[in-house]
Amino acid sequence: MESLVLSTGVVALAEIGDKTQLLAFILAARFKKPLPIIAGILLATVVNHGLAGALGAWITATISPSVLRWVLGLSFIGMAVWTLIPDKIEEEETQVAQKWGVFGATLITFFLAEMGDKTQIATVALAAHYQAPVMVVVGTTLGMLVADVPAVFAGDKLANKIPMKLVHSIAAAVFALLGVATLLGVLALVCWPAALGFIAIWLSTAALFRYSSLAALVASAAVPVMVYQLSPDGSEAFVFAFLVALLWLKHSTNIARLWAGTEGKIGAKG
Repeated sequence: MESLVLSTGVVALAEIGDKTQLLAFILAARFKKPLPIIAGILLATVVNHGLAGALGAWITATISPSVLRWVLGLSFIGMAVWTLIPDKIEEEETQVAQKWGVFGATLITFFLAEMGDKTQIATVALAAHYQAPVMVVVGTTLGMLVADVPAVFAGDKLANKIPMKLVHSIAAAVFALLGVATLLGVLALVCWPAALGFIAIWLSTAALFRYSSLAALVASAAVPVMVYQLSPDGSEAFVFAFLVALLWLKHSTNIARLWAGTEGKIGAKG
């Protein structure tokens, strides 16, 4: 169960703001057919992550545990750094539908976009770590859908109604909230005492400084330590450290505003 929950959380966080999420938004805005797009995303993800899960299982059977720990550690660090690099959508990626239709275009572009992407690498690493490739693939597929399905419906309904700058601002706020919610949800299922600790730290920090974003950052920073101390399997702390790193990266704009003193306070007017 932990492999399913953590795989869902890791990929959902990694996918927020990723190239394929942007691609889902653009395809939905252009073609106004959300259901074929979602079906294409689902099939492409199952095939792509299925291959990644099989590779992870092979790595587990081939590499010694001592070497595997280093490989997994470097993989998670690499994915965290990779998240800092902005993704771009090439115009031809959204023009494939001229030949293959909306479902075919989504299937092809998502499968190719996921090849070598950080979510695929995450699937390999998680499958190797948990030695449960089927549960990991189910979890990473759910994580992709958690992040991409809202983007599809947003692209279908909002793209031509509000300015793209406003869309980006709203998306940034929503992504930050989704990141905290995802981390807290996974934490509650894996180690509920740590989830209570997260809430307590968040509330006390928010009450003291009146910054919601600062409270989330401080509370999340304590998560790996709490999981290591409170969870029966302390090794899960490493996975949560990666989740927290992703959360901080998703809050980069909030961190910049906190540093500049322009972040809005809780209860402040205007």
